Formats: sequence, structure tokens, C-alpha cells
Amino acid sequence: MNTGKSKWVLRVYEKNGEIPIDEICLENVKADDLRILYNVGPHNPMYDCYPVTASQTPYLQDFLQSKIDLESYDYFVECEATD
Repeated sequence: MNTGKSKWVLRVYEKNGEIPIDEICLENVKADDLRILYNVGPHNPMYDCYPVTASQTPYLQDFLQSKIDLESYDYFVECEATD
């Protein structure tokens, strides 16, 4: 959802950590697909942080060059404002 006002990012944290260690822009992710993935309604702007679980990994993995490793890291899909 890169509309010029916001973008989707995947933030990576060490397990039980509070400071992100990586941030990956999800350039071609569609908001409608994320709504289905996270089972939220069509009018939800999805401004919250959404944890990535094993069931969501296959969809998100298609947008990444690195492998999602849920055993070592926590991942969250977030919508971020752009300039």
C-alpha cells in the first residue's frame, strides 16, 4: 500500500526485544490482501501492529529476499506514514 501517504513495513525484533533490529519495506503488498490475512474488515485502516505467525509467513515470504525465522525473531507488519 504505497500511496504516497503510508507504506507497509515488516519490523524484525529479537525474541522478547523491544527495539527493532531490521525494517523491510513491503513494496507490493496490498492492503486488501493483508485484511484477509489478518481477518479484519474492509474499512479497517490497519494502523495497528500485526504479529506475523506461521500461517501468515508463506504470503509475506513472497515479498522478501531473506527468510522469515520465527524461532529466532519476532516480526510485525506495520503501516508507516511517509513524507
